Amino acid sequence: MLHTRDLALLLGPHWLDDEVLNAGCDWIRQQSLGSPSTKSSLILGTHYLTHISNRLADRHIPFHLRKRSVFEQRIAAGSIQSIFIPINIRNIHWTLVKVDCPRSLLAYGDSLNRRATIPPETRALLLRWLADLLPQATFTETSLAVPQQEDGNSCGVIVMTEIAHHCLGLPVFEPKEPQSIRMECFLRLTTCYGESDEGGDSDDGEEEGIPDSQGVDLPQLVLWPTDEDFASAAKLAAIEVQTMMTFLGIDTTRLFDDSAPCPCSVFKPQDGGPPSPSNRTRGKSDDDLQAGDASARIESHGTKQEISFRDVLRTRDELPILTSAEDNELDGIALGIVAVEAEILQRIDALGEPRYDLQHHLHFSLFH
Repeated sequence: MLHTRDLALLLGPHWLDDEVLNAGCDWIRQQSLGSPSTKSSLILGTHYLTHISNRLADRHIPFHLRKRSVFEQRIAAGSIQSIFIPINIRNIHWTLVKVDCPRSLLAYGDSLNRRATIPPETRALLLRWLADLLPQATFTETSLAVPQQEDGNSCGVIVMTEIAHHCLGLPVFEPKEPQSIRMECFLRLTTCYGESDEGGDSDDGEEEGIPDSQGVDLPQLVLWPTDEDFASAAKLAAIEVQTMMTFLGIDTTRLFDDSAPCPCSVFKPQDGGPPSPSNRTRGKSDDDLQAGDASARIESHGTKQEISFRDVLRTRDELPILTSAEDNELDGIALGIVAVEAEILQRIDALGEPRYDLQHHLHFSLFH
């Protein structure tokens, strides 16, 4: 069961647990439904290798005589070409295996070591499982090119975004902008807030870690007791980041576009797009910035409304983020927004553009 406090792990320098990674895999499965190019791909949950290991350990029924899941039947029939498997290394690191069935390859990607190989026990387990499903194939190991992290906590995010890149064509992880990508993942996953039946399970299938049909329901995102305003704060995060980036003339299509649902699925300026970096308004007063130039249209779950900087500020002031308890995950949202602001400023510096004091001119920082 996924809680709001689980998704809050995305908004800071935290290692992702299996609940968040499985939720991300569920989201990718849901987005790929109906796409001919992704019907031949399979994403296993983080616990499926444990499930296979337990089956092998049970000596009462030979492994090859056990009932196969729907997807195992599809693998054996040759209708699955790619299998993506998140690998947990000693509960401190995530890596990724991509099984290329037609070419009989086990491609292994490690964001900490390009030359790393599949751990021996995991490799033996995979080969035993695949030998039962594809007895004519002889699998060999190769490397899978994945982005290399520059911190100690982005491995899970890299695995999630790498699967999304292969299955949905989304951009790969950018090591220089980890917080922006974490915010992107957070906003996408919060779309499941309150939309599934109570008690939903991310592994909705015959066997743990693998769905039994193409109809995948995202897990119910259960409100943690201290997060009464989580949904509003998640929407606010989208408004804050998008409005700020749009006003500064920074391309936001990677974070927010019509084809990628998020709490604010469509967010476009009214006047034909963001200003170019060379034509940004300089030296305006705070009142000018709040009252004009920032009017935008937001469509959230099918409801359209007009917003402006003043609306953003007023909405933000109504949320108890600044006075929240120390362990409240709303603080994580606030810190996540501030971290994205810092990365945006770094991008502006890299372009040689004037650095705006966001805290003073735009009032976007949640901490004054």
